[in-house]
Amino acid sequence: MDLVASSADDAEHRCYSIIGSRHKVNRRAINIDSVSEIDPRTSSEPMVLNAFRDQIAAAGGPIAPVVEEE
Repeated sequence: MDLVASSADDAEHRCYSIIGSRHKVNRRAINIDSVSEIDPRTSSEPMVLNAFRDQIAAAGGPIAPVVEEE
């Protein structure tokens, strides 16, 4: 899940909030394996693309995510 957040704690809180509201799950039932910073050009989430649209445009546009062949 790609999120826009100011810190790792903020990202965890947003993840709990989004998953909990969409799926009616308690925070205790959600396990977050890792939190890491990504290049916003590789994201396909509209919120991430909107938040970083100026930086993405200045860097030459979005980068297509690597798709593994099946």
